[in-house]
Amino acid sequence: MCKVLFFLPVLVLLSMCDNEGDNVLAPDCAAVLCEADFSELFLEVVSSDTNENVFFANIHDESDITVNGNPSMNFEIRNVLEKELLVLSDENWEIGSFEYTLRIGETNEFVLALELARTGGVGCCANRLFLDNLKINDTVQDVNSRPWIFTISVN
Repeated sequence: MCKVLFFLPVLVLLSMCDNEGDNVLAPDCAAVLCEADFSELFLEVVSSDTNENVFFANIHDESDITVNGNPSMNFEIRNVLEKELLVLSDENWEIGSFEYTLRIGETNEFVLALELARTGGVGCCANRLFLDNLKINDTVQDVNSRPWIFTISVN
């Protein structure tokens, strides 16, 4: 009887506890800076003879560029980190493999093969889309270095 009288008030007190504070272990993501989802591929296009940026040197411009593989692919030449870069983006990028044929001028053709994945996990920066693998003309690129600017040489 003594045990019942002891545990009864404890049970009553526990039942009156506020359950809204159960999220104590959930992180506050407001103060966390996460890397954004992968949305753009940056290519520095250089001359194979001089190693000079062909857009900065006015050797090529946007009218010399075609990209085939998906009608939703967009491209532009943009100044990024003080370099004139070819920026590719596709609104349909999600987990999976994507292949594009990039043509610059009359004689320079490149096959770009991208594999995109999600980070998985839990927490503030979980489930981010990232570039898992990139091949340019079957040559594997280092996707672990930042910023993601890849160099291609043209004639």
